[in-house]
Amino acid sequence: MTREEARERIAELAAGIRRHNRLYYELDSPEITDADYDRLRRELVELELAWPEFATQISPAATVGGEALETFARIEHQIPMLSLEDVFLEAELAAFLERVRRVGGGETVFVCEEKIDGLSCSLLYRDGRLVQAATRGDGLVGENVTANVRNIAGIPLCLRDPVALLEIRVEIYLPLAAFRRLNEAALAAGERVFANPRNAAAGSLRQLDPEISARRGLAGLAFNVQRAEGISFLTHHESLAWLREQGFAVVFHQLTRDDAEIQAAIAAVAARRDDLDHDIDGAVLKVDDLRLRESLGASSRAPRWAVAWKYPAQIEETRVESISVQVGRTGRLTPIANLEPVVISGSTVARATLHNEDFVAALDVREGDQVQVRKAGEIIPEVVAVRQDLRVADSRPFVMPQTCPVCGAPALRESGEAARFCTSATCPAQRLRRIEHFTSRTCMDIEGFGEAAIRQFHEADLLSSISDLYHLHEHRAALVDLPGFGERSIDLRLEAVERSKQNPLHRLLAGLGIRHVGVQSARAIASAFPSLDRLLEVSAGELEAVPDIGPATAAAVVSFFAAAANIEEIRRLQAAGVDPAPAEETPAAAEAAASAFRDKSVVLTGTFASTGRRELTEILTSLGASVRSSVSARTDLLIYGANAGSKFAQAQRLGIDLLDEAGLLAALQAAGQAAESDS
Repeated sequence: MTREEARERIAELAAGIRRHNRLYYELDSPEITDADYDRLRRELVELELAWPEFATQISPAATVGGEALETFARIEHQIPMLSLEDVFLEAELAAFLERVRRVGGGETVFVCEEKIDGLSCSLLYRDGRLVQAATRGDGLVGENVTANVRNIAGIPLCLRDPVALLEIRVEIYLPLAAFRRLNEAALAAGERVFANPRNAAAGSLRQLDPEISARRGLAGLAFNVQRAEGISFLTHHESLAWLREQGFAVVFHQLTRDDAEIQAAIAAVAARRDDLDHDIDGAVLKVDDLRLRESLGASSRAPRWAVAWKYPAQIEETRVESISVQVGRTGRLTPIANLEPVVISGSTVARATLHNEDFVAALDVREGDQVQVRKAGEIIPEVVAVRQDLRVADSRPFVMPQTCPVCGAPALRESGEAARFCTSATCPAQRLRRIEHFTSRTCMDIEGFGEAAIRQFHEADLLSSISDLYHLHEHRAALVDLPGFGERSIDLRLEAVERSKQNPLHRLLAGLGIRHVGVQSARAIASAFPSLDRLLEVSAGELEAVPDIGPATAAAVVSFFAAAANIEEIRRLQAAGVDPAPAEETPAAAEAAASAFRDKSVVLTGTFASTGRRELTEILTSLGASVRSSVSARTDLLIYGANAGSKFAQAQRLGIDLLDEAGLLAALQAAGQAAESDS
């Protein structure tokens, strides 16, 4: 893999994983299986290790979960709610055990627990009373769901033996019987059913009305003490026993002292799987000695004293009734197997992705085939095998269409590509997904234009293209009359649209949905060609001269701006007032030019009192810095807050410049003042 290919693949993986994180953690609507997600993330981790210069502080390989929803008050976690590293192979488990035992210096006791497939929350008790409950969110900031948690079985409102302070982690889940009742009621009422118990639990916990949440029948299992004042523990199993005494339902667990006991414990958890009232997707192995945990520490994403052994995805057999083709936002054609409905892990599966025509050909999937479907609790699982021995005699191989099934435009497959793409920029199937991408936070950041709102505006014949966004103010009365909207709601959306006209060019460029062009490549292109009119005439050779822009990206940009329909859309945007000033004329660019962080490779470590790490990353990036996740000889500056750890020590050894939080705030203030004087 070349350097350019690595950069593009890392950017593609990061963008895809962020999207799947949002679907899973924030919207409770996953589109891929857990196994597929794990494969994507493992590939990203491996590529970032091999190409650390392309790893960023906000890489999904180094972050947890999704963002807190704006409908709930935000709570900043005093102890980060980390995720777990997954292991799938015996060799990976053995490597973890060896690392731990090397630090422990002798026999190490582990606790093996069920890995509950639910929603992780942090509970805070003061003087023995429950005062706060927060979802994990992104690990640093979660949602305040205290009112809803007060009604959950297995979670006491008061401790039997009060202590000054106690913070614990629990997994909130929906029992399988309650899940079935919930979906049966939804079907009877003609409402949307939940895809699986995990999504139902997340949706139930995030109800604005606590009474609705209470009726759903949620339950909780405690699995870790985060911090405590007024009581102390030496071991994890001791803390779990105390939690049970206080009235908590506690996760199933057992002690293990050697490899044989570990394997037996993992097998025991698996054996319980079919008899449980809740879903599990693996077993968790944790160091029991709490002092050893402190010595082992944690990465930015996961503790080094625990791993999750993931069970293989469950597989069921069913029949392919038909094969259809779905058209995505970028015009990608994806074959979909429409299945005879089959129940897997408590939910009904009726569709499965076939990825692309090469995948279909390799498996030789045909309509009428009996197939094996793998699913780990998601909406669109995948076909993993075909029962050739059960194939009907008159079946025919599936042939991918050469034209778009929606608009009829040619569907081309470029050399080296696995997928086929619709060539029309005005394809109806792509329009709504393009608008959703355009308005997203990483692109034009226009609030209030989620999938549901966009679809409703489209169905009212008010929104069919991105340029239509800038004409919505002409239809304010019609928008206000739509079900679910009011004057204030519509005005906020229209104000967000108007503000977006002032966005810098790279945001617009990223929002246009050009293949291979993400946020970083959009920044590079916008810096080199600082106007829309210049981009309309740019050549592939000029683009390839831009650092980090390869032939594939250059060709995609030239092709996009050569299409008549795309030129027309650009002109409509310009006529509506969307014509960003050259990059060097924007306030952000002026501030970056005046910044001490411009062109610096920066790493953040520790906890910052003034603001969250994600916000700092965005600020530093806007000032021209490149924020990385790990320290290397190429790092220019380490910015550290409280409790700085190994990165701080490594930076000292390498002689890298150090800046504490007070110095950072002073430098940011100076950058802002310099930008003001320049303007």
